[in-house]
Order: sequence, then structure tokens, then C-alpha cells
Amino acid sequence: MDRLTQAIAIALVLLTTNQHCFGERVAILIGCSKYVSKEITDLPGAANDVSAFKQLLEHELEFQHVTVLSGWSDDEASRPTHDNIVSAFEQLIHSAEPDTQVLILMSGHGTYFPVPDSQTDLLDPANPEPDGLDEAFLPADYASGQNMILDNQIGMWLDQLKSKGTHVWIVFDSCHSGTMTRSASTNEEVARYVSPKVAGVSPEKLKAVKKRAELQAKQNALQSRTSGEIIENIPRGGGTGSVVAFFAAKSHQTEAELIRPRVTGIKRGLLSYHLEQELRERKGAASYDDLGRALISRYQTDGRRKPSPFWTGDLQREVLGLKSWPKQRPLFLNRKGEQMFVSGGQLAGLHAGAMLEVFAPGDKEQTSPLGQVRVLSSNATSANVQRTNSSTDDPWPENCLCQLLSSATDTRIRLDLVALNESGLKPLADERLANLVSKQAVESGYQVDQEAGHSDWALVVLQSSGDALLLPNQELDLLVAADSGSQMLEGVPHARFNADTLADPSKFLDQLTSDVEKIAKWNNLQRLIVAAQSQVRSGNSVSIEAYDTVGNPITNSQLRPGDIVELRATNTNLSRDYWYVIVQLNSNFGIGLVGGETGRGIGTLRHASPNDPPKAQPVYRFRCGDSQPGAFGVVVIALDTRDHPHTPNYSFLRQDRLGSSAKRTVADPASTPFEKLLDATLWSPAQFRSQQGLDKPQILSWTWTISSP
Repeated sequence: MDRLTQAIAIALVLLTTNQHCFGERVAILIGCSKYVSKEITDLPGAANDVSAFKQLLEHELEFQHVTVLSGWSDDEASRPTHDNIVSAFEQLIHSAEPDTQVLILMSGHGTYFPVPDSQTDLLDPANPEPDGLDEAFLPADYASGQNMILDNQIGMWLDQLKSKGTHVWIVFDSCHSGTMTRSASTNEEVARYVSPKVAGVSPEKLKAVKKRAELQAKQNALQSRTSGEIIENIPRGGGTGSVVAFFAAKSHQTEAELIRPRVTGIKRGLLSYHLEQELRERKGAASYDDLGRALISRYQTDGRRKPSPFWTGDLQREVLGLKSWPKQRPLFLNRKGEQMFVSGGQLAGLHAGAMLEVFAPGDKEQTSPLGQVRVLSSNATSANVQRTNSSTDDPWPENCLCQLLSSATDTRIRLDLVALNESGLKPLADERLANLVSKQAVESGYQVDQEAGHSDWALVVLQSSGDALLLPNQELDLLVAADSGSQMLEGVPHARFNADTLADPSKFLDQLTSDVEKIAKWNNLQRLIVAAQSQVRSGNSVSIEAYDTVGNPITNSQLRPGDIVELRATNTNLSRDYWYVIVQLNSNFGIGLVGGETGRGIGTLRHASPNDPPKAQPVYRFRCGDSQPGAFGVVVIALDTRDHPHTPNYSFLRQDRLGSSAKRTVADPASTPFEKLLDATLWSPAQFRSQQGLDKPQILSWTWTISSP
């Protein structure tokens, strides 16, 4: 359900005592509690979910219009049938206005169906289903392959709402992939899942579609073997609206309809129940991401280690409001027993001795600190901290906001400002230019110095031409001997700003800031890769090797122009499939997605057969260019498909080389925890934002150097 997860949104609800600016509030509440088919188990909890949300929306959250399709009453218009659900969505799309806040709850059974044979390409952008299966929600009148609502239909409706400027929250409290079930593990739990067999899909049909998916994956891998280009991201539907979606569980987990609260005897969906309770009790401003983290805390308090609800979309938007907080979010403080920890770790600049200021979860403007904590120890993604002082003796709440006060390791880019004339390198005497750059550095999070040799990078004004160069400090000697001819800088990462650009302060500062951000992103991505590799290398079941054109392993990382290299990946696990993502970093600070099954850096590694030895699968084939000397590297990120049911999205990592002014299409936002962790490397680690809970990918790398011809 890749497209649906990326396109849909869940609008969560905000309880607040303050006045907020928001448009009209509209809801569709669907609860399929009684099914016409006798083979499908009824779900009384679905109707209870709808009733509880209706009361909450109308009496506490100021919803003006609430459409209810639930149960199976004598009023045919109120039944959650296929036609009534379609009609409700169509009417909503017709009447939606810009800034309308929409909440959609879909509570009931889910299942999957093979994609139709008429769809020859399983990765067709109109309905990409690499596993060959369409996920579906089952209305109350579903019967033997009729009247289901497929994921791509829901995605189309939501795209239409977004294009009209509507802000949508959609909550799926049902199964939407083959294993995202609500199976019965105790007498009080009832399955919210219909098996494909009960839904009328034969086992033979499922076996056939599995073989079809595997065959297409192999064909795509072969077709992409010569692909080395960085392909631009294809943007999804536009519009000024937003979408956020909450899902009850990951694809391989079970989700229960059960009695909550336990003393009432009333059955509820676990996701719906805890969302409703959080919305009733929450005070103060909150983003959708805030509510998601609070939901995890409620599951833990309820004693539920599984399932793991997840959410995606415009998560920085205020719940049922029009405000959005900046993308770079503060760090978050939580507890494990008596221990306190902060997400982010070394990649956020959190080393032993670092100090952070702590704020309450609702203190978005961070005006009233609760106290401070000191970092005791840290790894790549989290830090153990100790409370040092506090404005209160009471325990701090979960998900407190933190801001870094001081760090033992400063990872910001440092930039020398110098000039080159006939007598050599001198401090930059142009006060106007120096002041402009220094002011921009404060706003953009890098540092400047006006003497050579104090930083890793230098901005050099060439007085002979009026141009300026941004290049590593260690390469400054090249400029002293000669005035920066193009041959002199061959193979050296740099950006050039001509005299006309320097004369336009706005244009120059935009280009300089863009290049400094590229350097920071590239460096931080390297740090993350090194840290992640050190943590998971020993447990890897995925490996990569490089081969030449005749199939011999390449053991020498020094390559020549014209050499052809094929990277192969092997999955030795006997039960788990893995997504793989191939990220290429070059010596001029460009980052691209390469290879894979479609040429966009993404593919699938099937698990090994118990009866056959694991087989290496070609994942990327490239030719070393004649005009591209320098160092290169690829990083392969392997992700368990059980933890990542949807196609990974790493387009946000792409960037052009240093000095390029080309504008890339805006990439889709990161959605999974590890995608968000990587996304944080776009900015200074000090602005690293926390995740829902870090998944554990396998990180592999292979580097090489291309010599000059």
C-alpha cells in the first residue's frame, strides 16, 4: 500500500483552552460492525468507535458537520455500504473549501486482492504494487469480490481533497495489507481481518501473483544493470492542502478489537480508543507528530508492546489547525525505567558532557524551561542523560522538548574568508562582503573566520578576476602558485562565484548557503553511515561485492576511466525479504540514488531458499567516466520488509554537485523512522529531530577512486 501511505493523511484532533484559527471542520465516520456475508465476522467495536468519536467531535472539538455510516439500521442511507461510502467521499470532495479540516475514520475489516491481469507492470505509477497485491477496505455489503474499496481509490479521493486546499486526517483502524490483522489472541479479542480465501481469492491465484511479482523484480533488476543516472523525483499531486494518515499496525503485526476500558465490557479498536482518549485529555498546541508519540506512550502504559501504529504525511502541522512548525524540530526526552534518554545521539551533537535545556511538551515557543540535563554517554542515535537542575520537584512528563545548550563536539561547517592577490593569501579586506557572509552564517548555522588555516573550508576572493572560490582549506596551496585555472582545480571539490554574482548580494548569499548546506548534508550523512555500520555490521544477513565484466571479484578500489563495475547483493536470511536502497556519494559532494530495479536506487532482495545456496543479485552496474576523477562511494541500506511494508522513499537525499545551480524537483518527505533520521542530515545535527522509534537497517558500503586518464 505504498502509494496510499505516501499520499494519505490523518488529521488528528486538538483539545485546547486557547482560541485557534481554523476553517470549517467536517468528518466522515465509517464503522463496519455488521456484515451481510455470513462468512465475515461482525465487529461491534467498529460501531462503538464511531459513537465515541461522534460525541467527541460534536461536543468538544467544534465540528460543524459529521457524517456517520455505521451499523445496519433500518435507515439504508446510514449503512456503511459501498455505494454510501463512495457517495460520502464524492459529496465531501464536491463541497470542500480551502482550509477545511477533515477527519475520516475507517473502522472495519481489511484484506488484499491480486492486481488485475490487465495491469502488465506491477510498478505502474498509477498503481505501484511490487508485491502484486491491492489492499482493500471491506464495506458492510462486501460479497465475494464485489463492493470492496481499493487503496488506490482512497488515494485518488484524498488527492482530490488536497488539491482543493483541504487538510485531511484519515485514520485506518483496520487491516490494509495481508498480515496487518486484528487476530484473536485472547477471548476478549476479535479479528478485524478477512483472509483472501474468505474474500473469494483462491490460493492458486495468490501463488500466481507471488510468482508474477518475483519475475518482475528479476526483470527490473536486469533492465537496470546499465543504469547509472540520477533520475529526478516524480512529484505527486499538488495543491495547497495537506494529508496525514495513521495506521493501526505494521504489515506483519496483529491488531486487536478488545474491551476498553477493561471494566466496561465495551469492545473498541485499540487505535481508535487510545486516539480518542488522547484527544480528550490533551491540552495545549500539538502537531500530528506530537500526538503520534503520545499514542506510543499510551500503548506502553496499556501493556501493549505490539502492534506498532505508524503515521505519515504533513506531521509538523498543528492538529486541526493551520499553523505549521519548522521542519527542524528539537530533541525529545523520554524514560526507560529510571533512565532518561534523548533521541538523536552523536548525530545531534550529543556527546558526553553536552548540556540540554528541557521544556514541557506543550511549550512550543519554549518560554518556560523545566530544567537542564547533561549527557552521560551516547551512541549514534540516542544519549543517556542525567537531570542537573529543575524548576520543579515533580517528575517531568514524557516527550519533553530539548534544545542543545552546549556540545562537546561542534559539527558545524567553519569557513575562512580570505583574498588572493599577487603577494599571496591575505585576510579578506572587503568589509561589505565579510559582513554579508558573517550575518548569513549566523542565520544559516555555520561559522566564519577571517584568517586562513583556521577552518576546513575557505571562501577565497580572487582579486585578479573579481571571482570567488569555495574550496577545502587544504587545497589553498593550488591557488598560490597560479590563479585558479580550471586545470589547476581538476578533481578538487569547489564552487565558483563570478564577479557578477558577487555584485548581487541576494544571489551570492543564496548560492553560498546552498553549497555550505550541501557540504554539511554530505558530511553528516557520512557520519551517520559510519555510526550505523559500527552498530549493526556483525548481524548483517545482506552483503555486497563488486565484480568486473568477466565476473571476477574486484579487490582493488583504484579504478581507471572506462572500467565497468557490477555491484551484487546477497541475502542469506532464510525467512526475511529486504528492501535495498543504493545511495551514491561522489567527491564533489553530490548525492544520488542509483541502480535498483527501476534505476531509482530501490529494489527487493528475496530471502534464500532452505534448499538452495543464497544467490548474489545484480543491483547496480556502472562505467567509470573519463572526465570524473576523484573518490566515490555507494551505500546500500537494507531494510526488513516486515518493518517497512511500503516502498522506501529516499529521494530527499539527492543533491547536485558542489557549485551546481540546478534546481531539483521538491522531493517527497521522509516517512519511516530511519528515513527521517537520514532526512535530518539535511541540516546541522544540532537541529536533529526525533523519530517515532528507530528501526534497525543494515548499512553496507563500497568505495573506490577513479584515477585521472
